Amino acid sequence: EGLDLRRLAACRFAVIGASTGRRLASHGIQADLCPATYTSAGLAEALKGRLEPGDQVVLLRSRQGTEVLPQLLARWGYEVRELSLYSLRGERTWDEKHPLDYLLFASAGGVEAFFAGGDVAEGTVCVCIGPVTARALAGHGHRTFLTAAEISAEGLVQAILRHHAGGEQAEGEPIREPELKDFRTGTRENKKGEST
Repeated sequence: EGLDLRRLAACRFAVIGASTGRRLASHGIQADLCPATYTSAGLAEALKGRLEPGDQVVLLRSRQGTEVLPQLLARWGYEVRELSLYSLRGERTWDEKHPLDYLLFASAGGVEAFFAGGDVAEGTVCVCIGPVTARALAGHGHRTFLTAAEISAEGLVQAILRHHAGGEQAEGEPIREPELKDFRTGTRENKKGEST
């Protein structure tokens, strides 16, 4: 409140993901850049071609954000400042006597916060928003889970819908037996537990 947006006229804004871009726009600021790959590394690569050495970059992000973005930008000669806007913490808001069908992870920090307070119940299918989150989940010993095809909330929902409907729908292909990808080995396992 009380911020005069004219003070930001010389600033350029980059976001990771269309949802963040829409949220920024709801405050009257249009993003100048949104990378094709919605990851910290994807944003770093997109910024690399648009910034000059010595340019200042302020990262507004989670306290638990990965170090990929600030490290790459600093390595490439940009002046980086980080401002933590929020912090993730695990809070269980469901009755653990009744296991969840699906447990969604939208960030590697979310994985860490969740496992600080427990584990995944037997029979619950974990769904990761993307490969960075999937690696964090695999690091906790979970080898079988779904990963969204698109790194977004919509991608998470689509992964669940495809799995729940009995298969992953690839464009132009029929629905097949649901598969959970083993992240470490790259093998897939169907609902019957058979490796494919």
